Order: sequence, then C-alpha cells, then structure tokens
Amino acid sequence: MRDFSGKVEQFKYQLSGLGEVSIVPLVQEGYVFLRYKDSQELYAFDCPFEEVLKHAVQSGGEDLWPDMDPLEAQLALFSVHVMETIDTAPDEAHILSFGDRGLEAVKGKLPAAAIGED
Repeated sequence: MRDFSGKVEQFKYQLSGLGEVSIVPLVQEGYVFLRYKDSQELYAFDCPFEEVLKHAVQSGGEDLWPDMDPLEAQLALFSVHVMETIDTAPDEAHILSFGDRGLEAVKGKLPAAAIGED
C-alpha cells in the first residue's frame, strides 16, 4: 500500500495532462483543485482527497491496462472521466461532484482555500 505522499504524487501525475492539480491543505482531508489547462478555469471536487481517491479507484482501469500498476490504471481511467465531465460541463459549473450518475460538474461556490480566503 502506498503512503499518502505516494498516492498524492501518483494522483497528480495521472491528472497532469488535464492541468495543474493541488490539494489544500496537503492532507488526506484537503480540498482537491484542478486548474484545467484548456480553459485555465479552476475546478474543485466536493469531497476531500481521500474520498476522491476512493471514487477514482472504483472507476476500474485494470482491464484496460493490465500491464500497469492497478492504481496507475485506475487513475488513468479516472482522468478520462474528469476530462469528459469538464468538457461537457455547463457554464460556471466548477464543482466536481460524485452523484448517482457518476462524476458531474455542478454550479456552486469554490471552497475558500481555492481563492485565498480564511
């Protein structure tokens, strides 16, 4: 099992093709942000890193890339889901939320950590 910093690095690496990923504060309960490279829009997940990671590993990926490390394959497929969600998101829907239909972009206020508020 990877430690926290190893999971963070793997998560950031697999999503780096989409843009800049940050976790604020850098703890399991921290908010996860993505500055999407195509639009420079800032997106935030509606749950802490540990929960985002739990959803990410449920996405599968091992069957698509059987020669990859399982976590790497799961995060690779998850990055595709994130990209599709953002690319089809309504305007001003910058909160990435896990619902009954999977990952969705919804309108809402970004967490204060994203915009430097205390």
